[in-house]
Amino acid sequence: MCMILNRMTLGDLAERLGVKDVRSVSKWCSQHGVSIECENKRKYVWGMDFEVAFQNAFLKRLENKYPKTFMDIYNSAVKDDFLQAYQIMKDDTPVNDSGEYFPLSDSSRDFLNKLK
Repeated sequence: MCMILNRMTLGDLAERLGVKDVRSVSKWCSQHGVSIECENKRKYVWGMDFEVAFQNAFLKRLENKYPKTFMDIYNSAVKDDFLQAYQIMKDDTPVNDSGEYFPLSDSSRDFLNKLK
């Protein structure tokens, strides 16, 4: 069966998250919207819920920086094809993620200088 459809115990999550205490896992799950379920006094989460939350920050960063090709880059990275991911990133123009606007033409630069 596919890992994302399996249940993962809090101990499994602790190992993936690199923490030692299941209380830290519970806190992480709460902060990232991952529901903890209980059956016969054993706590677990669904693998898919965890994987989506775990990969979310990386995926959002890619989407912000490479809005046109972020899924291709992500899929290449997931398949451990980092050479292809690098090539896609190299061919795409990243969006400036600092939030600053840099004018490309002299007329744009002049217009912005008039506004200052």
